[in-house]
Amino acid sequence: WIVGSSVELLRQSMEKEARKLYKKTREVVSKAKRTYVCKPLKDVIKEYRECKTIEEERALVKKECAHIRDLFREGDTAFRRRNVQKLVFFHMNGYPTDFGQIECLKLAASHKFSDKRVGYLGLTILLDENTEILMLITNALKMDLNEKDPAIVGLALSVLGDVSSAEMLRDLEPDIALLMDQSNDYIVKKSTLVASRIVRKVPDLSDVFAAKIPSLLASGHTPSVYHSACLLLISVCETDASVMTPESFQSCVDLLCQMLIHTCEKSHNHEVDVGKIPNPFLQIAGIHALRVVGQHYSTESALSAVLQAAKHLSDEISVVSASVLMECVKTIRELPCASAQDIRFALEILEKCMNHKDNTIKYAALQELRLFVPLDPSGVEKHREIILECLHHNDVSIRTRGMDLLCSMATSDSVARYIDELVSYLIRSGSEHQQKIVLRICYLVEKYLSSMESRMRVYIRVLCEADVQVPERVLANFLALLSNSSACQKLAVQTLFEYLSSNAPPERIHLRKPRFVRTSIYVIGEYGADYAASSSSVGCVELIQSINKYLQTYRNDDSLINEQFSESGKLKLSEYVSVRLAALLSIMKIVSRSSGEQQQSLLLAREIFGQFRNHAELETQQRACEFIVLLASDWSTVRKHVLESMPRLDYETRRHKIIQEVQLDLDRGNGKNRKSSASVLSSHAVTIGNTGLLLSLLDDDEDDVAVGQSAQQQHAPQLMDSFSGKNDANFDLLTLGDSLNESEQNRAEPKQAMKSVDPLDDLLGTSSNLLALPPNAESASYSSRPKPQHDAAGALDLLDLFGAPAQPQSPVSEAYSAQILNENQVQILLTAKRQNETNSESSTQTLECTATLSNLNFNQSINRFVLQVSVPRYIKLQLYSASSSGIAMGSTAHQKFTLTNTLSNEKPFQFRFRLEFERNNEPFKSEGFVKDIKC
Repeated sequence: WIVGSSVELLRQSMEKEARKLYKKTREVVSKAKRTYVCKPLKDVIKEYRECKTIEEERALVKKECAHIRDLFREGDTAFRRRNVQKLVFFHMNGYPTDFGQIECLKLAASHKFSDKRVGYLGLTILLDENTEILMLITNALKMDLNEKDPAIVGLALSVLGDVSSAEMLRDLEPDIALLMDQSNDYIVKKSTLVASRIVRKVPDLSDVFAAKIPSLLASGHTPSVYHSACLLLISVCETDASVMTPESFQSCVDLLCQMLIHTCEKSHNHEVDVGKIPNPFLQIAGIHALRVVGQHYSTESALSAVLQAAKHLSDEISVVSASVLMECVKTIRELPCASAQDIRFALEILEKCMNHKDNTIKYAALQELRLFVPLDPSGVEKHREIILECLHHNDVSIRTRGMDLLCSMATSDSVARYIDELVSYLIRSGSEHQQKIVLRICYLVEKYLSSMESRMRVYIRVLCEADVQVPERVLANFLALLSNSSACQKLAVQTLFEYLSSNAPPERIHLRKPRFVRTSIYVIGEYGADYAASSSSVGCVELIQSINKYLQTYRNDDSLINEQFSESGKLKLSEYVSVRLAALLSIMKIVSRSSGEQQQSLLLAREIFGQFRNHAELETQQRACEFIVLLASDWSTVRKHVLESMPRLDYETRRHKIIQEVQLDLDRGNGKNRKSSASVLSSHAVTIGNTGLLLSLLDDDEDDVAVGQSAQQQHAPQLMDSFSGKNDANFDLLTLGDSLNESEQNRAEPKQAMKSVDPLDDLLGTSSNLLALPPNAESASYSSRPKPQHDAAGALDLLDLFGAPAQPQSPVSEAYSAQILNENQVQILLTAKRQNETNSESSTQTLECTATLSNLNFNQSINRFVLQVSVPRYIKLQLYSASSSGIAMGSTAHQKFTLTNTLSNEKPFQFRFRLEFERNNEPFKSEGFVKDIKC
C-alpha cells in the first residue's frame, strides 16, 4: 500500500509539472509567432504606399495597430521602439494612436540612447503642451538635462523647446539657466532656444534670462548661438521689456551692430553662406532684434548698422539678398530715429525689388510699399507707373497686391485715373476675381468722389462690365444713391434708356447681362415716368417699348439656360427669370404713373401682359394675371397707391459699410489686425475659475464670481440680398405695399430684433399665396383702409391689402434699454428683455441682454475687443460669442449674454463689466457697474 501510494503521488506531481511546461511552451511559441510577424517600419511604409483604395489603407492600419496593441499589452520590449515608430507614421497620416503615448514615456525613460531618441520623437509628435500625461516625463527630462552626454542633453532640450508646458518650464528653469553657461555651443544654442520659450510661456522669469543676453552676444560663440541669442532678445522685448535696463539695451545694441558688421564684411563660412550672401539667417535675426529693441531704446548706431547692411546687399538683388533687404526696410520704417533721407533710401530698395523679374521679390516689395504710404505719400506716388504695370502682370497675386496698393495710394486728385485702371483690370480679369475688384472700385468711388453724378456713372460702368459678379450690397448702394438725388435719377434713366434702345439683346446667351438689364429696367420703371414728363423726345410709350424689347428676349429660353449654365454658374435661371419679373413690374409702374399718354401706354401694357398670362413659368404667369386685373378701370385709384414711388433709402449708412468693409480687408492685408500671442483669448461662453481677472470689478462679499470673456473670429459685414434673383421664385407685386406700412417691418421675431430693416430687402418680394381678386373694388380711398396684414406664413394677402379687416397684433413686451458706457470714443448700449416664464411667482428670472458696442471714431478701427462681465453669486451668467472680433470705423458690434437671477424676489439684477480694446495698436480699458435692471 505504501509503495502504491508513493507511485500515485509521483505520477500526480509529474503530470502537474508537465502541464506547467506545456502551458509555458505554448505561451513562448505564441509570443514568438507574434514577434516574428512584427514588420519593420520600412516594410509597413511600402505596404501602405501600395494600397490602391482608402479601404485597403484603413484595413492595413487597423491590422497593424491591433498587433501593436497586443504586444504593448504583453509588455513586449524587444520591438517597442519599432512599434512606436510605426505609430508615429500612422499619426502623421491622420490615424488615432493615443494608446501608444505611455510607450513613448517608457522609451524616453530608458537608459539607451536609441530608445530615448524614438521616445522623445514620439512625445513631440503624438503629444502637445496641453496633454496632462506630459507631466509624467518631467523627472526623466531633469535627469537627462544633468547627463554628461551632449546628445542626450540635446534630446531633452528639443522636447522642452517643442511641447513643454508652463509648469514644466517653471520647474526646469534652474537647469536651463545652468546649461546656458556651458562651453559647448551646441548645448548653449538649444538651451537658449528653450529659454526663449520660457520667456514667452512664463513671463515672470524673463529677468533671469535677460541678464545672460549680453554674454551670449559677445564674441567667441558660433553663429548658431548668436542666432538663438537674437531670438531670446526678441522674446524678452516683446514679452516684458521692463526687465532690460538702459545699460543692457545699449550693450545689446553695440554687440548686435558689431555682429552685423562682422557678418557682412568679414565672415565667409561656406557652411552658413547662401548664394554668396554671408549667413543671411543671422543677418535677418540681428536686424529683427535691432528693430524690436529700437522700439524701446532707439539709437543712431542701430540705424547706421542696418543702413550699412542694406547698402552692402543692394547692388545685386537676388532672392536671398532680397529677404535681408526686406528686413532692413521694415527696420528703417519702424525705427523712430529714421530720417526722411533714410525713408527715401528704403523706397529706392523697394523700387529695385519691384523691377525684379522674380515674382516673390516683387510681391514682397508691393506688400511692404503699402506700409510706406502714410509715411511718405509723395515718395510712394513716384512709383505709380510701376504699380500700374503690376495690374497687367501674369501672376494674380501680383495683380491683387498692386490693386490694394492703388487703393491705399488714392487721393481725391488721382482717384479718377485709378478707377479707370481698375475698370480696365476688371474687364481683363476672370469671373472669380471680379467681385473683389468691384468692391475696391466702389471703395474708391464712395471715399474719394464727391459728385453724386460721377459716382452714378462709375456704378453703371462697373455694372455693365461685371454684371452678375457685382455683389448685391453694391447694387443696393447704387439704388440707394439714386433714391437720394433727383438729378441722378434723370441722368440714370437717360443713360440706361439710350443703352437699351441702341443695343439689341445678344442672341448668344452667354453674352447677355441679366443683372445689368434687370437693374436698368428697374431704374427706368421707378424713375422713367418723371423723366418722360420732363423730356420732349422720350415718352412713356418709348420707355415701355425699350423694356419690351428685352422682355421678349428673356421669354422662353429657360430650358436652354438650365442646360448650358446651371453648372458653370455664369448665368443662373433665377437671374434669367428675375429679368422678366422686373420688366413686368416696371411696365406696370410706368403705366400707373404716366400722365400725358396714359391711354396709349395702357393699351400697350395690356398687350404685353396678355402674352405672358399663359406662360409656362408660374411666377411670370401669376404676375401677368395680377397686372391685367390691376389695369382695369375699377382699380385705378388703388393702383396708384400700390405702385407709388419707393421711399428715400439710407444711402449714407450703406456707403459707410462698404468703406469699412474694404478698409478692414486692406488693414488685414497690411497685417494690422493680426493677433499677438498675448491677445489670444477664449472665444466661447462661460469661464469659471479664472476669477482673478475680475475680482477687483465686483465689490461684493460673495466668494464665487462668474466670469466670462469672448474674442471672436471676424466676419465680413453681411447685408440683406436686396435685388437678387434667388428669391424671385417667391416674388409678389403686392409685397411692395410694405412701403405704405413701414411699421409692419418691425414685426420681427425676437431673435431678429437687432437686425435692421431695409426697404430694398423686399424689392422683389417675399413669398405670397394670392387669393382671387373681387370683381369690383370699393370706392373708398386707399388711405382710409386698414393696413395690410401678414398671414401665418408671413405673406401679404391681396384681400387684406384692399380692405379686409385687420388681424389684431400681439402686444410687444417692454425691454430695458440704457447707455452704460461712453468714453474713449466707444459707446455701449445695453438692451435687456425678460424671458417668458411659465411660473410668474418663481424666484428665478432670466434676462436676455445685448450689448451694442459702437465705434464713434470715424478715422480708426478697433482691431480687437474683449467684453468681460462679472456677477454676484446669486446670478448665473452665460456669455456668448460677439458678432465680430473688431469694430470698423463708425460701425457697431453686438455681444449677447443671459443673466439668471435665482433670488429675483429679494435681490435685483446687477453686474460689473470691463471693456478692453486696441485702436491703432494702443490699448484701452474701461469699467462700469450696472445695477437694478428692471424690465
